Amino acid sequence: MYLFAIVTEYSLWLLPICVAVGAAYSWLLYGNNQNFDGVSLTVRRLMVAFRFIVVSLMAFFLLSPFLQSSNKTIEKPIIIIAHDNSESIILNKDSTFYRTTFQQKMKELKNKLSMQFTVKELCFDSKITDTNACNYTGKATDFGELFSHLSTTYANYNLGAIVIASDGIYNRGASPAYAADSKEIKAPVYTIAMGDTVAPRDLSITGVKHNQISFEGDVVPVEIQLKGNHVKNENTKITVKEGDNEVFSKAVTFSSDEQFLSIAMQLKPEKAGIHHYRIVASAIAKELTYSNNNKDFVIEVLKNKQKILIVYNAPNPDIGAVKRSLETNANYSIDEKSVFDALPKVSDYNLVILSQLPSKLNAATLLAQSLIKENIPVLILCGTQTDLQKINGMYPGLVTTSRINGYDETQFKINQSFPLFEIDDEKSFLEQCQPLATPYASFNATNATVLAYQKINAIETDKPLLLFFNHNETKTAVLLGEGIWKWRLAAYKTTGNFRLFDSFVGKIASYLALNFKKTKFVTTSPRIFQENEPVTIDAELYNDSYELINSPEIAINITNTKGHSFPFVFSKTTKAYNLNAGIFPKGDYSFVASVKQDGKTLTSTGAFTVLPVTIESENIVAKHNELFALSESRGGKMYLPSQTDRLADELLKNNDIKPISHFDKAMKELVDFPVFFFLLLLLMSAEWFLRKFNGSY
Repeated sequence: MYLFAIVTEYSLWLLPICVAVGAAYSWLLYGNNQNFDGVSLTVRRLMVAFRFIVVSLMAFFLLSPFLQSSNKTIEKPIIIIAHDNSESIILNKDSTFYRTTFQQKMKELKNKLSMQFTVKELCFDSKITDTNACNYTGKATDFGELFSHLSTTYANYNLGAIVIASDGIYNRGASPAYAADSKEIKAPVYTIAMGDTVAPRDLSITGVKHNQISFEGDVVPVEIQLKGNHVKNENTKITVKEGDNEVFSKAVTFSSDEQFLSIAMQLKPEKAGIHHYRIVASAIAKELTYSNNNKDFVIEVLKNKQKILIVYNAPNPDIGAVKRSLETNANYSIDEKSVFDALPKVSDYNLVILSQLPSKLNAATLLAQSLIKENIPVLILCGTQTDLQKINGMYPGLVTTSRINGYDETQFKINQSFPLFEIDDEKSFLEQCQPLATPYASFNATNATVLAYQKINAIETDKPLLLFFNHNETKTAVLLGEGIWKWRLAAYKTTGNFRLFDSFVGKIASYLALNFKKTKFVTTSPRIFQENEPVTIDAELYNDSYELINSPEIAINITNTKGHSFPFVFSKTTKAYNLNAGIFPKGDYSFVASVKQDGKTLTSTGAFTVLPVTIESENIVAKHNELFALSESRGGKMYLPSQTDRLADELLKNNDIKPISHFDKAMKELVDFPVFFFLLLLLMSAEWFLRKFNGSY
């Protein structure tokens, strides 16, 4: 329904003046004009009327009149139906029911609700898909992802209720009730409790504890966790194989109906590289599913650890945060020293981290000279005690201006075209972190690659906050801020773990510590992928001056253990290369990347393993208590699959779920309407014609 009104920029009390101006003008023109004495009274009245309307309208247009239109819209409530698409839904005796009859019942529920509401359907597991074509193939379940999607997508809509059809099993993120609370879901949440809460007869490998990284000659302890339900007096054999080679076996007998067992073993992988193992528990009779009787794991064996030295001016919490992050990577050996201590030879280290050095009280001249002489990669963490001019002495031309005292509170503004390594997962987190104390300074970033710029009081600047550059063919990075220890706490507060911060620090250290001087062509990729994540590989190509270039095309062949080859071509980023090869089946793969530069063919090789994701089959007992707690905490109710009609009636009769109306207003100046132009033109033309016809103008 549309409503219209005319409003003006000035008071409508001026409208009588517009009319008076029109009347006065017409009277002065025609009132005592003897030229029209012979003209009929009707014609004279027409000319007066035409002039009166034209002048009055033109005077009215000086008030800047607008036509205001209001459209009243009725918005029906939205009902969200979210289908759990994870594998655990069909890992029970009612799998046929959920594939057929239950699907029909959900269609009937949607049709019934659609008579009164706008119904939106989606599927969820570890990600969200806006489709009702669920195939129960999801490898993990994350209620936090679901509620995050709903709170973002439907924040400004009339969300009436949320209906979740699930078994309540979650293996990523927080519990359903906590996830809904953390995302401040306001709409009532109704749940349909799928699955079976009675544990079936089943034997499953629920976990494997081991070090993901080891070193040549080390013995790796492994602990296999086994769970049995209704298996009293049953026997099974645990076998561990690497390829076709059996490395461990043990017979196991269960002494009770429900029992957890822990089986310890030791492995001693000999060669450096990825070692892929498979655990198999022999089946027992009448198990519900055999998909959880095996599990894969890998151990990456390295020749030796990369050594990192942290040298600080004075103890501060940033050092502890960075050190704890690096210690999560078994590939690193971390040493921590005060600049006032006897320092080890820097040539023994792959990376040196300087915390607020050189400082205003200690130039650390010998240390700086050794780092430059030995071409050791350096990460400088600047702060309020850093002497930036002394840094400029180490790397001439880097600092253009600086002040002795004072700092800004600056946040991260990510450079979206940063080419050196991927930080997609960490971008939004880093930009939301607390400000850092950044010394007043200007940097010359002409020959540097900036990862983040300074954002001061919500104003984005072109000043670098974290930049990377090469000095004498050696990688160097400078972080112009103090206080990153708060970021590690923020990561835990946001996600319940330190992964986002640790990953960010780890990527910086990994990039800097990588010795690229041995080759001008480098490929890097994770050594392990899950079967539900895309395989990604990065590449860097350097010219004779060791400057990043990306003009030649890089080709790559990925080969599985059966000899099947999968060719790809890298995509170009700002200065480097990236490949997203998509999802690969589980298995071991090797690759060879090649590029032609200056008439020569450069190659880089690597390997990775794609592991199967079996987390959904490790626990197949439905958690209806989680669904009940979710519904109770959000003002809804829990229903069984046989009660979908009752759920529909409950929603249709809920007086709190009702339409809302709102007005959409639009304004347009009357002078912009062509009709008024043509009206004035017509009136003025008609008056002119009558005046000319009757002997005047």
